[in-house]
Amino acid sequence: MLGLPPWERILHRLRHDYALATVAALAGCGALVILPFAVYRFLSGQIVVGVIDVLVALSLLVPTWHALVTGNNRIAFVAMMTLAGIGAVAVSRFLGLAGHFWLFPLVVASYAVVGLRRALVVGFVLIALVLVFGTGIERMPDRLSYAATAALVVILAAISAYQVERQRCALELAAATDALTGVGNRRKMDADLRQAAELAARGSPLPAVLVLDIDHFKSINDRFGHEAGDRVLSEFAQLISHAVRQSDRVYRMGGEEFLVLLPMVDPNGLDVVAEKLRRCIEANLRCAGGAVTCSLGAALHQRGESVDAWVGRADKALYQAKQAGRNQACIATWSPDPRRQFGPERRNASSAQAPPSS
Repeated sequence: MLGLPPWERILHRLRHDYALATVAALAGCGALVILPFAVYRFLSGQIVVGVIDVLVALSLLVPTWHALVTGNNRIAFVAMMTLAGIGAVAVSRFLGLAGHFWLFPLVVASYAVVGLRRALVVGFVLIALVLVFGTGIERMPDRLSYAATAALVVILAAISAYQVERQRCALELAAATDALTGVGNRRKMDADLRQAAELAARGSPLPAVLVLDIDHFKSINDRFGHEAGDRVLSEFAQLISHAVRQSDRVYRMGGEEFLVLLPMVDPNGLDVVAEKLRRCIEANLRCAGGAVTCSLGAALHQRGESVDAWVGRADKALYQAKQAGRNQACIATWSPDPRRQFGPERRNASSAQAPPSS
């Protein structure tokens, strides 16, 4: 992304950053609505209010542009809410009752800009400031009516924002999860592997991948049916998920093949992790035909190599484990020198005499 032209970087952020895209849309719409009023104020001689309208429009557009260019959302969003809130209070001061209405869209928009809890605080603080500094509602019944109406808007907007956030989280989880096993899907795996490789290129600890394949899985489906096969897949995923660390990630690549991402692992300990998982499956996974085993291929990331090359080395190690009789773990050759070409994989000493499962 760093090598992309500025406009492509901005479009990339809008496509992949839900909060930024929402705020950018709100800021653009808000500025388009406010600027005509600013022109009207200038033409009608209301210079002060016209200047305030222009400043409010700029308080929406400038922080949004800053976030689009730099990717720093937090500072931009806080600046936007602070400046727009000051503008709303100022308009309520100079325009009287007509200016109070601008508080409502600002309160609703705050839920997209600063999140649920902060937006609740912002909403009630703005109501209090308008009641103190605003004009046009000097009578107590008018003030109480306005306060009750504004508070209701804050609360109802909070309820709506909460429901939208829950639905968004549920959709994101569904989009990143394999429906049968509950572990990460191929889409999530690809994104996480790219991120791990990028972090490693910047000097973070080296990650590793383990590719696992259930031995003779086709025969399980053929002999006992797809329902039994699905149960084996689901139990396999759960066993692996409980056997790895909390920081590790498990994904279903497709069919009976899974991948485990180890964000940080000692090069000398990778074979220990692989053997631990192999033994976990051998000892705990069963179907009607008896014990179910798996073969593993593991590869530690080499700084500078692509994700395809990294996973490809693990796949080749897996193929070695299959060729050597299955129910084994093989580790791909790795060198701490990034200039060294990758040599052939070597097989890890693990259960070499174990007979292939049937």
